[in-house]
Amino acid sequence: LAEMLKKRVLVALPAVLVITFIAFPVVSALAFQGLNCEEFEDTRGVRRRYLKADYAVDCDDELAYGPVLRLSWIAIVLYPVGVPLMYMLLLHAAKGAIKTGRPTYTY
Repeated sequence: LAEMLKKRVLVALPAVLVITFIAFPVVSALAFQGLNCEEFEDTRGVRRRYLKADYAVDCDDELAYGPVLRLSWIAIVLYPVGVPLMYMLLLHAAKGAIKTGRPTYTY
């Protein structure tokens, strides 16, 4: 069972790498948009901050902005941090094969 799962992962890996590479800039930019609030001052001098991507979200309101902030941080950890980390770990695992010029696995 473990060998079959490993084989399926290795077969899918090239497609996963291409998709993550192509989507990386867009997904990373979207993840960081959840942290970008803009400050406004009304006619009474009261300052409020609103999410630049969606001005309906008040950044000073924990109920409205809290889920957006948490989701943004999860997305940042998964994509702008996680994808390069995954590439680094895969390259490290294949380091010996890369140096010797031999394939790592044939399926």
